[in-house]
Amino acid sequence: MAFLAGVQSKLELDAYVSSQAFEAWIVGQTKLALKSRDSHETALVAFPELIGLPLLFFLERKVTAFKIQDAALELARESWLEALKFGLQFQNFSASGFILPRATRLFEVFAKAFSIAARETNSFIAAGSSFLPGVEVEAAKGLHLADGRVQNVSFLFAPSGKILLRSPKLNLTAGLEKLVGLSRGRLEDVAAALTPLGHVTTLICYDGFFERALEKADSLGTQIIVQPSANAAPWNGAWSAEKSKIEGQEWLARGIMHGIQDRLNIRYALNPMLVGELFDLVFEGRSSISANQSLTRVENPILSIADSHNDFEIVTARVSDLTL
Repeated sequence: MAFLAGVQSKLELDAYVSSQAFEAWIVGQTKLALKSRDSHETALVAFPELIGLPLLFFLERKVTAFKIQDAALELARESWLEALKFGLQFQNFSASGFILPRATRLFEVFAKAFSIAARETNSFIAAGSSFLPGVEVEAAKGLHLADGRVQNVSFLFAPSGKILLRSPKLNLTAGLEKLVGLSRGRLEDVAAALTPLGHVTTLICYDGFFERALEKADSLGTQIIVQPSANAAPWNGAWSAEKSKIEGQEWLARGIMHGIQDRLNIRYALNPMLVGELFDLVFEGRSSISANQSLTRVENPILSIADSHNDFEIVTARVSDLTL
């Protein structure tokens, strides 16, 4: 048997002020997600998109801004000289360049928390995502900045605490991601990690709505899709693409649950969603775990779905037909 869990994290900004606070918050949520897991079950716990982003603003810093644009300006004023140096080195002169001076520290804190959570719970963890450049650990240089392109990137951790897979977002949204000047991932960046759970692929939020990304994942033999998401639109409000329809209804009807049906290899999809407030951004959504009916023969493709669209919740499913 395999145990799948999606964490609908509700932002608690106090959890981002220090490495210790962030670690305790992530480990605590992971243990809650695995509360009903049997000791013999291999487990995958998935966190939402942007779970690491508030570290950029709050980690070891005092913040006075109330809007995200103002918070970004505070950061820019604080680190413009270092950002210019990194910009010259890596030829990154977009707004994302202001992340570069803090990149190794942000990566260190983010990765440490999820690594400890994976080790302490002996589980695989899909660690949501954060805005980060290419940070590398190399014998002679240690932890260092190797690539100045900042991406919205997700990490899959093995039970040993090691990173198994890095997955950049391919399709950027018109709001925050494009304003920051993030670099897009490429279709060839879609990869499948071989695990005891089967092949696991991460498609960040918007990517899970694109046929080409799903086609690539399916062709790789992916059996579990993780789609960490952060939806900054009212769940019960008008759909951005057509005002006569409802955001949440269209998300479920057109999203990953629909996308995995009739695929050759993809059996399950985990869609953990971020909720709560980050400055003037408000995230809403209902996390879910869904199944490909053609492969699993379940009557209802929704195996588990959150009751709330704006509060902390955990969705779980126990599955038995995963094979390598």
